Amino acid sequence: MEPLSMVHSRKLFHRRLFNSEECPSHLEEVSDQILKKCDGLPLAIIAISGLLANKEETKDQWHQVESSIGRGLERNSSVEGMIKIISLSYFDLPHHLKTCLLYLSIFPEDHAIEKMLIRRWIAEGFIRKKDRYTIYEVAEMCFNELINRSLIQPDLSDHLSDLTFEDEVKYCRVHDTVLDFIVSKSIEYNFVTIVGVPGINSDPRNKVRRLYLQNDSEIPKGLVLSNVRSLNVFGQDVKIPSVLDFKHLRVLCSEDYGQLEDHHFTDICNLLHLKCLRLKDVRIRKVPGEISKLQYLETLEIYARNHCTPTEIPATICRLGRLVHLHAYGCTMPDEISGMQTLQVLEGIDASIQSTTFAHQLGELTNLRKLEIYFYEEVEEMESSICKLLREGNLHSLRITFEMGANKFFKSLPSQCRLQEFVIKGYSSFPMRLLSSFVNLQKLSIEIYQLYGPAIEQKDADILGDLPNLRYLSVRCLKRYAETAIITAIEAHPNHPTFKMFDPSEVDEYC
Repeated sequence: MEPLSMVHSRKLFHRRLFNSEECPSHLEEVSDQILKKCDGLPLAIIAISGLLANKEETKDQWHQVESSIGRGLERNSSVEGMIKIISLSYFDLPHHLKTCLLYLSIFPEDHAIEKMLIRRWIAEGFIRKKDRYTIYEVAEMCFNELINRSLIQPDLSDHLSDLTFEDEVKYCRVHDTVLDFIVSKSIEYNFVTIVGVPGINSDPRNKVRRLYLQNDSEIPKGLVLSNVRSLNVFGQDVKIPSVLDFKHLRVLCSEDYGQLEDHHFTDICNLLHLKCLRLKDVRIRKVPGEISKLQYLETLEIYARNHCTPTEIPATICRLGRLVHLHAYGCTMPDEISGMQTLQVLEGIDASIQSTTFAHQLGELTNLRKLEIYFYEEVEEMESSICKLLREGNLHSLRITFEMGANKFFKSLPSQCRLQEFVIKGYSSFPMRLLSSFVNLQKLSIEIYQLYGPAIEQKDADILGDLPNLRYLSVRCLKRYAETAIITAIEAHPNHPTFKMFDPSEVDEYC
């Protein structure tokens, strides 16, 4: 990439710091001095702006940062120069943020990292409760802080993020140069043991705490695995020994590891310290009943690959008294789930493959705060349970996909509910007028697969004015069928909500 001119460097720098191209007059001189040392390198400018964002806007503070940069970039506008600035940003972090950042060294280069990594931070013990915030909220703040400091980059790629809101980042990436830096620090501090990445060799004399396996790697002989707290596997052909060798494991995550079979899961159930288990793209037919032995498990994510034969989750999962987050994509849930009262997040549920008993008992999980569910066919009992959760429970976030039955569901909505975030995907016009009971709604996202005729009429869009707390609105549909109606309603709304509209026809996604 060509270096930026001074004019464009100023624009990038000032926008990052001040949300404007203007710089306060008392900082103009030192600002130019800093930019001169950055020598037009975008990553250097972004990293320094992230560092300065957490400093007072005084000449003294900024001169200290300018002096600490040295003259490295002026003499050598290369990776070494940028590493110097990244190092400044890293050493400016508080200890817990350093730890969270180093943990990102377990991900491959250019990997889209799900925000769910914060549950791994929690399981590893990096995060502590703070004041009135939950431990999850503190972890979210750490994630956002790393973004604000420009050490990780929000990934808003449309194919990854669906419809995200203005203040929501679901994926992030680490710039190659930043990744090189944190990998080198992780190795220096023996924070992570990396196997399968070209140019990185593990020292078998080191104590292995976190193990990251990639590509077709094999664990070197001599590595002692009994103290491993975290095992992260990326790739189909990684060769790993029995998981029973990892007796103190707290976090086990595999991505696209095709060799995991049912009997391996039985061994996993003997990892009694496990707190976070993530298995993506697995071909397991049935989760063993012994999963009830994992009494410390807080997060369970299963993404089944074979949708023709869903993965069966046993009734013994209800004995997991600490389970807070369950993602069960492509899985059938047990019938009796009313006892899972610790559960706060339930995602990936396909209503069409669940039993009638499960559908009915879903309404008993009144501590659920977030629910994601897919309706590929109408399931009346499931719809009734969701309405019960909206009426009697603590549900704050609902993400729901309909292929049919949407209108009937909305007609049965309660007169009042606590819902703050609602994401709806449907295959027909959307009756927005039925949202009048969602008076606490702050975020609304609508995706409509409507090829002909009005997706959202003006009389429906006007209901937005009855949602007094609405702050964000995202809509995906053909603009010619909805844009005018929604813009008119948004302009009339007292909050003037942030509004984003996506037209799938403009990116060749419609078929």
